[in-house]
Amino acid sequence: MARPPFGRSFSGLLFLAGACSGLTGCSDEKITAYRIPKEASATQAPAQPPGGTAMDKPAPPAFNTNDLPVSAPGETPPPAPAAGGMDSVPVQAESGSSLLWAVPAGWLSKPGSAMRKGTFDAGGGAEVAITAFPGDVGGLLGNVNRWRRQAGLSEVDDAGLAQAVTPLDANGLRFFVVDASGGASPVVAALVPWNGGTWFFKLTGPPAAVARARPAFLSFLGTVHTPR
Repeated sequence: MARPPFGRSFSGLLFLAGACSGLTGCSDEKITAYRIPKEASATQAPAQPPGGTAMDKPAPPAFNTNDLPVSAPGETPPPAPAAGGMDSVPVQAESGSSLLWAVPAGWLSKPGSAMRKGTFDAGGGAEVAITAFPGDVGGLLGNVNRWRRQAGLSEVDDAGLAQAVTPLDANGLRFFVVDASGGASPVVAALVPWNGGTWFFKLTGPPAAVARARPAFLSFLGTVHTPR
């Protein structure tokens, strides 16, 4: 059998060598695989510290306006609660339309203030103050007990509220009258809900002066009416 010419055989070898080099190297070198760690997702939540985050803790209870008693100028406010409590929420005087009334003879108008709708000298050191605030500012029971405390009387509970309050209907308004004139610092007061707020009418002063002004004060409440 005749051998192929050397030139042709050598050329074939060169061709095979070049083909192997151009493809995978035609070597038996070991192929090494690398594993690249997966990057953390940009949206993956970071690890929480011990005790969890602020979102894991229950939110504080919503503020309830019924917890907030209101003290008119000149009154001693109740003891302040812990920091951040109800006293940290400001209560603004009611604005907008005003109730109207007829001033009794002998009462003298006194300079008002930003919180007072009216102030009158009822004689002998007795004074009538009129204020108004948004909402129910403490509710009926809370305000009744506030006035009783100011007068030096004991507080009442829900069962005793009816004994401490006298309803008064006048000109389409319902007043709740509190007569705490039996205390050392007598108070005769009334509140009336109107137009999304609560109006307060209060008579204070020396016991004898309050006793004299009380009938005129109750008659005065009967003149209070809404704007016509």
